[in-house]
Amino acid sequence: MAGMSVLALLLALLCGCTSRTLTVESEPTGARVILNRREIGDTPVTVPFRYGGINEILIIPRPGGPGAQPYKPALVYHDTWRFALDAPFVDALAEIGGTQDHQAVHVTLEKNDFSALVEDERTQQDMLAGLRARADVLRSRAREKFIAAPPRDAPRKSGGAKK
Repeated sequence: MAGMSVLALLLALLCGCTSRTLTVESEPTGARVILNRREIGDTPVTVPFRYGGINEILIIPRPGGPGAQPYKPALVYHDTWRFALDAPFVDALAEIGGTQDHQAVHVTLEKNDFSALVEDERTQQDMLAGLRARADVLRSRAREKFIAAPPRDAPRKSGGAKK
């Protein structure tokens, strides 16, 4: 019994700290990062992570200035489960001795190519004119229904006769 206690105490003293960090980078930088449905900051960003399992990383580009080419958002699944030497006992010893595990995810965001959606500039102008006409119709319907609607009559009170 005393031998088991000494062994347990010895193992507790030998245990080291394991540090795990995940860095998310993007090209272009400054994109918003959402890790497992929680916003963690803008790229590049480094956060601690839990070992084992798959992390869902959503990268949303920030809108640029005038004339800037917009980028598409990206969804990446990063598996943090990896064996250093494909030997479970080596990983167990590394856990006892303390290790640093730094993993990085780098994503190059794709550019949106709006010009590829339509063949020529005239077609683009026709599409915009149609969208503007539809927006005008929807605005007028909203005004008719919510703004220009006649007021309702006040409810009549039932009850006694006037004296």
